Amino acid sequence: MPAPARVLPLAGLALGLLAGAGCGHKGPPIPPLPRVPETPREFAVRQRGARIEITAEYHLTDRRGGPLRAPVRPELLYVTESRPDAASGWTARFRDREYLRTARVVPLPELPARAAEDSLRRNDAVPLEAFEGDPVLVLALAVRDARARSGLTPRIVVPMAIPPLAPLDALRVTPREQGIELAWEGGDARAGVVRIYRRGGEEPSFPWEPWKVVPLGQAGVRDEAVTYGQTLVYAATTGLGETASVVESEPVVTPPVLYEDVFPPEPARDVVAVAVERGINVLWVPARSTDLSHALVERQDGDEAAPWREVGRVDAPDAFFADHAVEQGKEYRYRVISVDRRGNRSEAAGPTAWSTPRPPREPGR
Repeated sequence: MPAPARVLPLAGLALGLLAGAGCGHKGPPIPPLPRVPETPREFAVRQRGARIEITAEYHLTDRRGGPLRAPVRPELLYVTESRPDAASGWTARFRDREYLRTARVVPLPELPARAAEDSLRRNDAVPLEAFEGDPVLVLALAVRDARARSGLTPRIVVPMAIPPLAPLDALRVTPREQGIELAWEGGDARAGVVRIYRRGGEEPSFPWEPWKVVPLGQAGVRDEAVTYGQTLVYAATTGLGETASVVESEPVVTPPVLYEDVFPPEPARDVVAVAVERGINVLWVPARSTDLSHALVERQDGDEAAPWREVGRVDAPDAFFADHAVEQGKEYRYRVISVDRRGNRSEAAGPTAWSTPRPPREPGR
């Protein structure tokens, strides 16, 4: 029976290994995550006039979800280059460590270590004088508390305009029935676009992103999204149009504009009077206004010097009025006034040619 003798030692070895695995000698425990602040999110940058503005969302916890330890301060890191193509090389991931060794730091105002919410969004501004070196910036953002610094955001290249772009000479707003018209004059010769910002009258600040970006030479734009009763404020900057980063002038800001319906509707068209038996029918093409309420029909009796008198009201969209309050043998002419829902009146459309009602037909004819 030689075979079982060889099996027993192997079985004993396997049992020994299993016993060793279960004896509690497992090696060192996995260390907990470090108390490092969360990296800022939604980091964006622009040059506006003579300053660099940044916006970001800050999470006021560390990577383990615990509170940060005061003081908590964002840090804006930067390196400079003389040309945008050289600066773009700093955005490569393999240069992360080199960027950390090379970058200089601009400390920003402190954040609260604790807040009602776990995150907050904040905008900051840094004067251009704070950045030493060449005119092309490569920027990143981090957060440092009393224990550690967070990871860096993705890096952003900003080719600064030196000197800063000049603002528009003027920005005018004109309410129209079709919306609010904006028109501008002037602007920096280096600029290619106008960036327009829009906010409600009760909102404390403009959004970071513009409402519209249009060519500088367009010289105007219309806001057709406005509704009656809204109060709006506009701001416009001149900007470089050929760069991925936002480089713009100081804004020109309008006073608040209350958009009210004070605009008369368009007049009716093609008003005609048609004589019929014992009356006169008046027809027209109604106004094209979207808030048309009704039309007023006015009549003049027999003489151009006679006063115009209202003889009928026709609710929109109807465009027909039958006038039977007339006398045989007299002449009449008509005009039509369009009225919108706010009571604004158009100019009178007409008058028609003079008309005389037809006599009644004789019996038997």
